[in-house]
Amino acid sequence: MCQESSVRWNNLIGSINLINASVRHGVKCFVFTSSIAVYGALEPPMREDMAPRPEDPYGVAKLAVEMDLHAARHMFGLDYVVFRPHNVYGEYQNIGDRYRNVVGIFMNQLMQGQPLSVFGDGQQQRAFTYIGDIAPIIARSAETPAAYGEVFNVGADTPYTVNELAGLVMDAMGTKGEVRHLEARNEVVFAFSDHSKAARVFGEVRETTLEEGTSPVIQQALETLLREVILPDREFTIERRWSGVMGFGRQGKEPLVERLGNRIVTAVRLSGMGVAIGPRVARRAVELLG
Repeated sequence: MCQESSVRWNNLIGSINLINASVRHGVKCFVFTSSIAVYGALEPPMREDMAPRPEDPYGVAKLAVEMDLHAARHMFGLDYVVFRPHNVYGEYQNIGDRYRNVVGIFMNQLMQGQPLSVFGDGQQQRAFTYIGDIAPIIARSAETPAAYGEVFNVGADTPYTVNELAGLVMDAMGTKGEVRHLEARNEVVFAFSDHSKAARVFGEVRETTLEEGTSPVIQQALETLLREVILPDREFTIERRWSGVMGFGRQGKEPLVERLGNRIVTAVRLSGMGVAIGPRVARRAVELLG
């Protein structure tokens, strides 16, 4: 099955199975996270009263689930709330996924010492949304009767270009990488939405800036890689050698990161995660833990 077919199957058939089970078992309210992709290339900021025009299989599948929920409410009385978030990132996201979430993709590439892949000129605009800003709204929506049968855009209001994102991620990781511009792909260039409807029902939500949001995400990822993958179930020490440069190793065993002169030189591949820590990122990781 090709990737596009898998997207359609997972998002559409899996969701419909859950909707049918909810009807059979008398679920009070079905909360569904759709996507801004249902709007396609409509003029931003996208609003809920705009007629959706998805341009890719992912958006088509999400819209189909929204339509099925509307039908289930009409025929069987199943209440629902639909959210259309966009470009969500946060702690514990899968940074090994090469196809989704450009924040995680850039982190992964920097850890491996690879160039950051930017399609076209990098001037595409997205409003990158920190998960901590929208998760509370989604969580309490099932107990908010005013939200039943409604669709809400949720997410950040401030758009950034992909080029700006690349610079911010490099700064947050304390390393500079190469940006490689690839051939432009067929994608929506400007995608961000209006959130006034959600604010009326759920109240105003503080927007975490991209600068604020990427820092804890990157710190958590580096700490997890060190504590759970490189040094699982073991204490490790942070040592200062050669002009104050830090390295790390296990007591009684050979260091996992080799020290040569004033540089950390050996990249450590992380089993099962598809990423590696290169010299500069390794130094950043131990700085965070020091």
